[in-house]
Amino acid sequence: MRKPAQANARHLLLKNWVYMNELSGAQKLNFWSKVYKEGPEWNGTPCWIWMGRINGEYGEFRYISHKKQIIHKAHRVAYELVKGAIPLDLQIDHLCRNTICVNPAHLEAVTDKENSRRVLLSVDIRKAQHKGRAPLLVRNR
Repeated sequence: MRKPAQANARHLLLKNWVYMNELSGAQKLNFWSKVYKEGPEWNGTPCWIWMGRINGEYGEFRYISHKKQIIHKAHRVAYELVKGAIPLDLQIDHLCRNTICVNPAHLEAVTDKENSRRVLLSVDIRKAQHKGRAPLLVRNR
């Protein structure tokens, strides 16, 4: 038998996926119209920069569904529109480390542990570059 918290989390995932599937053609066009596809390059491909609303470090996409305003992180919308549903136990990692990038080729579904490890590694590398030293090595956590 499923625990209530798991059942609730599953419901929220399905609820969000339903909203993503309900995006009209006009709403999808509206989403992609807010994307600048000639950002800085990472791994030979450009970041697609979210030009819409930014909340904190991440882009935010807002739309109306069933007379309610729905808000999703822009990179999650891009991932789901191109690659499909995000599994419940995974997060979306920006491989390019650019949190306003919505290029699906730069996004990967990973566990919370892996996402945290990658963030720590990138912070250590940036600190070392800033001080003009070789990158620090970070043990697997």
